Amino acid sequence: MDNDYVVFCINYFTIMNTQLEEEIREHHKDNPYFVTKEQIEAILDRAETVEQYQHDPPISMTISYKLQNGFTVLGRSAVVNHKKFDVGIGRKMCRLHAMNQLWQLEGYRLQWDMYNEQLRIEQENLARRLG
Repeated sequence: MDNDYVVFCINYFTIMNTQLEEEIREHHKDNPYFVTKEQIEAILDRAETVEQYQHDPPISMTISYKLQNGFTVLGRSAVVNHKKFDVGIGRKMCRLHAMNQLWQLEGYRLQWDMYNEQLRIEQENLARRLG
C-alpha cells in the first residue's frame, strides 16, 4: 500500500466524519441531550496522558488518558512496517480511538441523566397528586 492511498483514506475519513457530524448537529439542533465533538475534545484536553511504545523498533503505541474523574480511556495505533512508524500520526490515531470510546461513554452517561430527570419529574408529579 503506498502513502498516497493511506493519505486518501485518512482524508476521506476526515471529510466523511465532518459531513456526518454536520448532519447529526442539524438533526439534533433542538435536542438539549447531545454529546458534541467539542465536549469530547475538552475532556481529553484536560486528561493526564502516558504514552507507551510496543516492540523495538516501535510498530505500535498506546496512550492512556486519565480523565479528571479518575477513569482511564486507552487509545491505540499501529503500523505494519516499523520503517513507516510516525509518532505524530500515532498520537492522532490514538486520540481518535480514545475519542470514539469516550463518545460512547458520554452517550451512556447522558442516557442515565435523561432517565434520572424523567424519574424526578414523575416523582414530583406523583407527590403533587398525593399531596
